[in-house]
Amino acid sequence: MNWWRRAFISEEDLDISGQSSTDCISLVIYDITDDKRRGKLFTTLKKYGVQVQKSAFECRISEEKNKLMLKQLTSIINEKYDLLRVYRLSRNYNIQCWGSVGKLDEDDGFWVI
Repeated sequence: MNWWRRAFISEEDLDISGQSSTDCISLVIYDITDDKRRGKLFTTLKKYGVQVQKSAFECRISEEKNKLMLKQLTSIINEKYDLLRVYRLSRNYNIQCWGSVGKLDEDDGFWVI
């Protein structure tokens, strides 16, 4: 979800189909040198979450989906050259953002307010 939607819509008002109250945030960051592996990782991550920076995704998913995502991501990277870090945040997470926020999601539409 883009920052402007977060600014005007509370989490309770969102229709998040397929997500349960047991879902948590997984913050995935990566540094991958190879274009092919990086592209494959990016494509996989877009299935699970939203890009919040060039090499960072926030994924609100269940523990089961998190395990599946980790299995897929670790099969893509080359541990000798690449870095992949996943932070699983508890249900009591609080996300705060500061600074310049640009549009990162190419497939997001726009809202007229």
